[in-house]
Amino acid sequence: MQLQVSSEVLPLYGKRSSTQRDHQRQVLILLGYRRASPLDFLALEKWLLERALEHDKPMLLFEMTCQHLQHNKIVSIKTTRLAKMVSTARQQAQESIYQTLQHGGQGSEVSSEQPPP
Repeated sequence: MQLQVSSEVLPLYGKRSSTQRDHQRQVLILLGYRRASPLDFLALEKWLLERALEHDKPMLLFEMTCQHLQHNKIVSIKTTRLAKMVSTARQQAQESIYQTLQHGGQGSEVSSEQPPP
């Protein structure tokens, strides 16, 4: 797609404060991306906890989260917020694993056993 704009006006691009924001919003809509909703954040926290139970490397979790957002066409969340979400998920996963080990791993094993006849 090409812009039908004279090259003389390009230096003026962005002089109006909302021009870049408006154009960014239009491009996101055109590509099918959207901003994260509160429900997206809740779903992402749950998804991230599940990944944190499988992997303990923070950079891997961060990269997986970015890929997950891209796959779901959600506009990237601020890096600091994502890093905090990864950290929280890792902490919750560690606590969950600790609780499981503390109780002898009975949590998942007991629920899958059939009662004796």
